[in-house]
Amino acid sequence: MKKFNFNLEALLKLRKHKEMQAQLGFAEIQRVKTSLTQQISDAQDNIEQYSQPVGQIDKVGTAFAFNQTHAFVTNEFQKIASYEDQLKKLAPLVDIRRRQLVEANQQSSIIEKLREQKKIHFQAEQRQIDTAAMDENATMRFNIYREQSKLNKHE
Repeated sequence: MKKFNFNLEALLKLRKHKEMQAQLGFAEIQRVKTSLTQQISDAQDNIEQYSQPVGQIDKVGTAFAFNQTHAFVTNEFQKIASYEDQLKKLAPLVDIRRRQLVEANQQSSIIEKLREQKKIHFQAEQRQIDTAAMDENATMRFNIYREQSKLNKHE
């Protein structure tokens, strides 16, 4: 039986490589998005932690503590605004990378399906060739056996 050979194997490898690159690109942009979301969450936690109700601030150093807290909270709000802007700018890129990944996956899937169909067709042809060869072999053996039977009857 001869070996299955797919003529588009190089194209399939290229498409698989492009799909892997698209997966890596999408994973990287998702990592950045997750990081920004985590930084926003951390800043919100910091605001909650350092925003003490006015009744809990002791009288010693009240103005200083209030100024420090206000500056810290203001800075955290600015960070949140900055991270949210970055997330908004990142959203179109996430969509682009997602579309690239889906497209790359579809392209490689098409070639894989074609490869699988060609392999099934090849295997069917090989079974027909093998069956024909076995039938030929069986026919020759039967004819040899019949000829020997005739010779043995005549003796």
